[in-house]
Formats: sequence, structure tokens, C-alpha cells
Amino acid sequence: MANNPDVQPKQTFRCRSTGDIANIPALTDPKSGNLIVLWRDIQSVFEDAKSVWNGKSLVPLVTDENLEQITPLRVAYHAGVVLEVLVKEHSRPGTGESWSRNGHTTVDCDTLPGITASSTTAGGDGVDNSLVTYSQGMPEAFHSSHLRSDPSLQIIMSGQASIQQSIDRRFDLLQVQMEKNRELQEQLQQLQQQTSEELLKKQGEIIMMQKVAMDKLAIIHSRVQAVLTQTYELHEYPIPRLFIVLPKTMGFCDKLTHPFSHQFRLYFLCECGSHTMTENTKMRYEIHLAKHEGYDLEKPTEFFERYGSYVLTLMHMIKCGITIAGLVVPPLANSGVVSGIDGAQKHMEYIKTNIAPLVDDTIKFLNGIKRNNEFGEELSVDHTDYTKLDQVEALEGADLRQLESYLKVKDQGRVLGNLYRIVTLEGHVKWVCFDHYRDTYLESLIQHLRDIVMLNKGTLIEEIGRIEITVTSHTLAKEFYQALIKARGIHELDITLGWDATTDEIQSFANAVTKANVFDLTDFFSRISKSAMSPAPRLRTFSMNSGLPFKDKTLKFLGDFLGHCSALTTLQLRLHPKYPMEGTISIILNKLRNLNSLKIDRENLFVAASVSEAKIQDATLSIKWFYDLTSEDLAFIQHGHFTRLRIKCTHAVGSDRLADVLRNSSVLNHIRIKHQEGCLVIATNTELAIRELMKIAVSEAPSVPDSIALGCQRLSLTANYIRNGIHDMAITIIQLAGLTDDDLAFIKENRFTQLVIELVSLKAGEGRLIDILRHGAELSHMRIECKEEHCRITTRKPLLKIQDLVMIVTSEAHGKLESLLIDCGKSSTSIRLSRGRIHEIVMTIAQLGDISSDDLKFIQQGHLTQLVIEQIHLKSDKTRLADILRHCQKLTHLQIGSNGERRVISIRSGIKLQDLAQMATSDTLGNLESLKADWGELSFAASISNGKIQDVDLTISRINDLSSKDLDFIQKEHLTRLAIMFTPSKEDDNQLIDVLRSYPRLSHLRIGCKPGRCLAIVDLVISTREKILQEAGSCCPHAFELMQEKLVPFHKFGDRVPYSRIQSRLSFTDSSTAFDMHTWVKDL
Repeated sequence: MANNPDVQPKQTFRCRSTGDIANIPALTDPKSGNLIVLWRDIQSVFEDAKSVWNGKSLVPLVTDENLEQITPLRVAYHAGVVLEVLVKEHSRPGTGESWSRNGHTTVDCDTLPGITASSTTAGGDGVDNSLVTYSQGMPEAFHSSHLRSDPSLQIIMSGQASIQQSIDRRFDLLQVQMEKNRELQEQLQQLQQQTSEELLKKQGEIIMMQKVAMDKLAIIHSRVQAVLTQTYELHEYPIPRLFIVLPKTMGFCDKLTHPFSHQFRLYFLCECGSHTMTENTKMRYEIHLAKHEGYDLEKPTEFFERYGSYVLTLMHMIKCGITIAGLVVPPLANSGVVSGIDGAQKHMEYIKTNIAPLVDDTIKFLNGIKRNNEFGEELSVDHTDYTKLDQVEALEGADLRQLESYLKVKDQGRVLGNLYRIVTLEGHVKWVCFDHYRDTYLESLIQHLRDIVMLNKGTLIEEIGRIEITVTSHTLAKEFYQALIKARGIHELDITLGWDATTDEIQSFANAVTKANVFDLTDFFSRISKSAMSPAPRLRTFSMNSGLPFKDKTLKFLGDFLGHCSALTTLQLRLHPKYPMEGTISIILNKLRNLNSLKIDRENLFVAASVSEAKIQDATLSIKWFYDLTSEDLAFIQHGHFTRLRIKCTHAVGSDRLADVLRNSSVLNHIRIKHQEGCLVIATNTELAIRELMKIAVSEAPSVPDSIALGCQRLSLTANYIRNGIHDMAITIIQLAGLTDDDLAFIKENRFTQLVIELVSLKAGEGRLIDILRHGAELSHMRIECKEEHCRITTRKPLLKIQDLVMIVTSEAHGKLESLLIDCGKSSTSIRLSRGRIHEIVMTIAQLGDISSDDLKFIQQGHLTQLVIEQIHLKSDKTRLADILRHCQKLTHLQIGSNGERRVISIRSGIKLQDLAQMATSDTLGNLESLKADWGELSFAASISNGKIQDVDLTISRINDLSSKDLDFIQKEHLTRLAIMFTPSKEDDNQLIDVLRSYPRLSHLRIGCKPGRCLAIVDLVISTREKILQEAGSCCPHAFELMQEKLVPFHKFGDRVPYSRIQSRLSFTDSSTAFDMHTWVKDL
């Protein structure tokens, strides 16, 4: 009941003396949240309650942390337990009553005549009670009146009622428990049934695995037997063993030289048969002559003496035909025995047409050589005794090896008869022609592939060269890859890798597919099992630059894959053009609840979005072409997820769709449309001009966007909308001379506040520049770029010089012009104006040696207020610098060297710190206020007042770089800030102490330090400062900062701190040894 929030829990109490039972509601302690029962509630039910017991254990009152009883008094709630209440004892009753041990009042049976008492035990509750049986002759009136008058009997009856209630409650609990037991038994039976079914299933799988194992064992056994047979026959049959001998047609010369001799030629046979026959073959597998012209016999007499009986047997086999041991030799009249000599020489035509009589002649000759059975009994040509053929033994290895010595072999180094040796599955060696060799060899590879596919429960469709297979381990996969590569002819592969494949295993798969020339790899992504994809809870960024192919189930695979990467915060994908963009984004947002950044590249569409709580907050949509978007793409764009729209190429064909998108996009506030000439699909040369783009962007949008950026090859613009009007228009002119009349008219019609001209090298653009400036009444900022990469100039300089441009702009521009920047690549000039007058001129020179004569003339006019020279490295630069400074009377700031880049004063220039300081403090530069210089290992910044250097900020590489010669010109009280980039060694401690003692105005000290020296340097600075305070009463520095080496701030690294993981800053006061210390620690 305590677990049900709708029912208030109650604690059951029973009086130990009377057996009375009561349920008292439990309350919740507002401080601890525990359930309690107030002691006053217990006393309200059980008067004179003394204590509460749980069996033999006292239930104490609840106390606080100081073991003081909490008021109001309370006891803890005990769920499912009946607590006993012990009340104060009263005086025992008089005669006729006794007080039982358990506190119950019992009646003495002897004091009541006519009553028979019998004692019994209630097994259900374990409580002893006395059942009183009245005699049958006792009147009822006496019974009832006695009960009313005797309180002991009333107690007995109330106790019996309580016992009966307890028994009933126990029976109810017992019934509930029996119902639970019945449900548990049913669940147990269901589990047993499921276990039995799973056991049967497992047994079936085990039987199947045993069958597969037995099949494998049989295959292994057959292969072992084949290897043993092969080992023997490879040694015994080194050359072909089937051949026939036919009479040779004698020429005129042969008849003259050997008029009475017989000449023969030996022809080898192809041993093709059922053992080499492949399925679905169209070739004949009958023994036939090899594709060779044959071999002349050098010693025919000796040859026939040794091989005569064997040759005679083969000749009869050719003539009459035979089928034995897988060999098929049809009768000569029906056979194609001469089909194999099609590729031989033309003189073999005679054999093809006269094969039958030649065989007969050979048989007659062999029968007539030795009629006295020198090499065997005579065999008749027409009446062959086939029983004697079986008695002729086959040639053994020694006989075959001697055979070649009787032949006139002309093609040395080649196999006899142009035959190829193969080994059957049983291990037997056969010699076959090239056609049967090729057919048999390729078929064996295909059969091996069939076996592997069948072993993996796959499907091989040979007609179209397709395999559908699931490979469950890398070992099986390697065997499949090898068979796939060797067999060839497989063009389509539908494969599932059913294990947790590593990167190397995926690479092996890719190599196999490439070597096998598979051109259609189907469902590789979508068929990867979920068990092969383990969760990646630490993966935060995933990027796939190769295009994800599109199949029916690939989108589902993408969802399954992302489901294993739930912690991803950044996702970048490249998809096939058929992917539905809206469906893909929906799956991504559903699977990745922690995603912050999403980028999807789908060729024509590119989406870059920031995501929060699985919702797109701010998104940019980039479109290359508008005309080839599908209706689904347009619907996706118009759903209003995008705040920025960028269109790379537009033309007249896509203008309607563009207008439709702008009309229905309610949240679009930034539009960028760019048109490139030549990117047209239609035949005509129509295009959207900048005026038409502006018209579409302004008139078609329902809610005016905040800003618009439009661009073409000649000019581009950006503009803001305020109160349904164009404001703050910035125009960029790509090529001033290339503007059309329509472009000029568009510029003059609109009020622009910023103007950028990227190419103004030609004199022809001067008139247009003046015309544009006269119409720029709102122009406040202007930039002119004369860079060589814009002008395409390598040797010649722009015809419009700096002084010309300054004069044109300041004379023709209206009074609202505030700034003018002229960037010529190697130098740039920034001019601040006020009411048409020059207020400040800042010139930046990349290299002092490359400054042009035009720049030098402009400088010598004496208008410069700030000068920045990024690099000085020539010896002549020292003289040129001094000459420039002599003409800069208005100069207030001088900087040599560039912050952030390694453009500094070179040592070979000859300029030293003393030389530069002497130039800066000359009488000519009386207005100079600041000086900055950088020598790479030493950088210097100082404020100047009345021709004297004041506060100096010095940065050095190491402490020993601080020499007295470099600082002779600086008064010691002017050095206020010092930074040391690298860790001072122990040998540098004394020099560091001298620095702290010698420069009393040194307020800030920064040191880049390695971890091992941090504590030592901090202790050195603090102890030295304390000593100086004791001696002089005041001391610097006021601030000391310990940083990474090279003075890199700690926070710059984020989670990637390369060196130490600690940074400290100490702040001191002038006259106290106390200091404040701030320390940053990473991964202590």
C-alpha cells in the first residue's frame, strides 16, 4: 500500500495485553521525506501506551543527528509489519480471574459451575485462546446476563472476534499468494516451452552444422586421396601415353633411298573424356588426334619390338571403338578422331581422308612383323579378340620416358603433341589438347566458386554473372575473394559482410572487387548486419566525402548507422542526386539528438545548417542550377527551413522558379544570387542581368529580406532593407572599363554607400570613375585595387598613379566620403577624410626595396601620418628608410615588421635597434608618438614624447639575448614590460635576478616556460622580489605571468595543450610581499 501514491499508508498496531488491533495513518516527515507515525496518535488509540515492539525488538523514537528525540515524538513507519504496543500494567483481577503471560484476561473455569473448559490452539494466527462450552441445560438468559455482567467473558469474545478477523485476513492473503503462484507456474511452463523450442532449433542447427562438417570432411578426404594419386601419376606419366602409328606417305626421294623399307609416323591422342567434361559444354569429349603433324620414327624396328603390342591394342581401339574408365572412343566410321588436326599442315589432309585404310595398314603390318609371337599373339584386323586387349598392360613411367628417344622431334622445348597436362579431381593425370584444357580449367575454377557460394548459402546466376551471398567471417571471405578473382566472369555482386569488419578487411574486399572486374556492387551498405555495427558513443564528428550510392534500402541503412553514433555533434555527407533531401534530413534529426552542425552535399543542392534539440535553427541553401530542380526539391525548399539562399547560376529558364521560391519562403532573410556567363543550357544567349535579379529579389519576396547579394561577371552588390527600402548598398565593380551602359545606368539610379573598384589600371576608366563619383551622393567608403593579379600586369605599372587617384576622388566625391583605400599589392594607402579634406594617411609597404618611384613621390609630399614597413632585408634599405623619414614631418606612428607574420627586419640589412631609435628620435620626426619594430628574435615597442623614448615593451627569445649594448640607448627606468619566449635555464637565474633589480619600472614580466621549471621560476621571482623589498622598500614587477613556451596563452589550445597543462598569473603590490595568484590547470 505504501507504493501506491493514491492511498495513504497506514501502520498496523496490536495491543500486547488485549490483542486489540488498530490501523493508524502514517505521515511524511517534511525534512527527511520518511514515513513516520506520531506518538500522540498511538496514545490516542492505546491509552497508557508505554513502548512499541517489533517482535522482540524495541522500536525507538526517532532522533536527530545529535541523538535528541524529535518533537513531536514519533516512530518510524514499518511497511507490512504489525507492531505491538505495550501499555502500563494494572492491578490483577480478584477471585475467579487470572492474568495470562501474554497479558490476556482468562476466566477460571472452576468458579463457573456447569461450564466445561477445553483448551485449543488456533494454527492460523498462533494465538492461544480458551473456548468455553456451556452445558446444554444452562438457560440462555443466564448465559446472556452472565456475559453482560462478566467483563472477562467480554474480553474473551472480543479476542475471538479479532482472531477470526486475523484468520480471514490471512486466508485472503493466502488466496492472493496462491493466485501469484499459479501465474508463476504458467510463466514457468511458457518459459519451458520456449526453451524446448529453442533447444530443438539449436539441435537442428547443430545437425546441419554436423552435416556441413561431414561434407567438408568428405571433400577433404577426397582431396587428400587426389593429392596422393596426383603425386604418383605426375612422376609416372611425364609425357602423353596415348598414341597411334600410321604409315607415312613416301616421297620420291624416300623411295629411292629406302625402296624396301616401311616408314611410319607417331600421332599423340587427346585424353579427353567424362573426367574432363564440363557442364553445358558444346564440345565433343571423344578421343581424337592432337593438333600436331606427328613425329617420324627414327628406329621403327626397335620401336615396334618394344611398343608393338601396345600400339596394336590402341589401333584396334581406334578402329572398333570402346568405352572404358570414362574414355569414349567411338568406331572409326562414326568418330571425329581426325578433328584435332584441323590446325596442322596441309599435307595432313591426306590422313583425314584416308584414316580408315591407314589404320588397317598399320594393323596388318604389326600382325605380319612377327608371326611367331615375338611381341604378342597375332590379332586379326577383322576379327579382334577383345578379351586379349585387357591382357595388354599400360605403359609405365620408364617406358614412357624412353619413348621420346625413338621420335624425330623438331620442336625442341615444347610438350609432345602440343598437349597440356591436367589433374582431375580424383588426382589422375591426363594429357589433353588446348581446347579441352581451356574448357576444363575454367570449369574447375567455376566449380570451385560454385562450391564456395553453396557453402555460404548463396546464389550464383551464371547466365548473367551475378552472385548473391552472405559471408559470415573473414576467413570465408578470403576464400571467396580468391575464387571470385580466379573465376572471372562475375559482373554483379550482392554481398553482405556478416561480421564486425575492420578497415583492413574492408580494404581487402575493395581490392578483390577491383581485381574481379565487378562493375555492379549492390546493397553493400544496406545489407551490413546491425551486429556488425558496434555503438560508437565517443564519436563526435563524421564526414564522408565519397558519394553514398542510392538504393531502396540504403536510406534505412543510413538510419541504422547513425543510430549507433548517437553522440555525433557534426555530420557531413555527400549523397547521390536521387536521395530525397527532406527524408534524409528527417532521419538524421530523429537519430542524432545531440547534433549541432549538419552539411549535406547532393551535387546541385548543398545544405549547411546549425541544429539545436533536433531542430534546424539556421540554415543556408546553396543551389547551382535552378532549372533542373525536381518538384520534391522545390517543395523541400519552400517549407521554410532556410534563412539564407545562395544561387550560383541563373538564367531566364529558372526565373519563374526563383520567383516562386521567394514568394513562398517566409523566413528567408539573406539572398545571394550569382550569375556566370557561359553557364547557359538553352540555345539562346539570354541571361538575367543585375537589374532583373534585383527586381526578382525585391518584388517577389513577401517579407522583405534583411540583406541581398547579387553578382555577375562585371559587378556585384550587397544591400540592406530598412522600412521597405534599399539602404547601405555596396557595389563592387570587377572591371571599370568593362561596364555596359545598362550597368552604369543601374549604378547611377541607386544610392550606394560603399564602392569597390577591383581593376582601374587603364586610363580609359578615368572618365567612368569621375562619372560614378559625381552620382555617389551617399558614398562614405571607397576602395580601389590596383593589384597585379587583377591588372594582369607583370612589368608595367598602372597608368593611374596614387596621387592621380587621390586627386580624382577627393575632388569629385561628395562630402560624405569618410575613407579611401588604394591597394596596389606591394603597397596600400588608407586615407581618412572629413568634409572633403584629408585628415589622416596611413601607408603600408610590403618591402622597402620594392617601393615604386610613384609611391616615393607621394610619400615625399609629407602627408603621411602613419607608416608600416613589413619587411626590410637589403643593405640599401637603411639609407632609403632614413631618406623617407626625413620627409615625414607629420608622422605620428612608425611600425617596421608585421604582427602575426614572419616579415621582419633582416640582420643583413644592417639596421640595429640603436640605429632605428636614433632615426625615430631625430628632430625631423618631432610628432612621432610610437615606434614598433620586429627583428624576429627581438621585438620592440615604445612610446615617444618630445623626441625621447618613454615606455618600452620588449619581447626577446631568451634571457641571454638581453645584452647591455642593445639597451644602452634605453634609460633603465623606461623599460616597463618584458617578455621572454623560452624557458630560462638554471644558468640564467642570475641574469633574471639582475633584470628584476636593474629595471625599477618593470611592471609586467611574462615568461614562457616548460613544466619542469615552472615552480622554480615562480619561487625565484617571489624570493628576489622579497629581498628587493627589504632593501629598497618597493619593487617591480607588479604582475608576473607564467605561460606556455613562445608565450602562447593557455586557452588558445582548448583541449589540445601540447606542452604543460598549467598557467599562472601573480599580481603584486608595491610595498607588500603578499600577492594574488590565479592558476589555470588542465587535467590535473
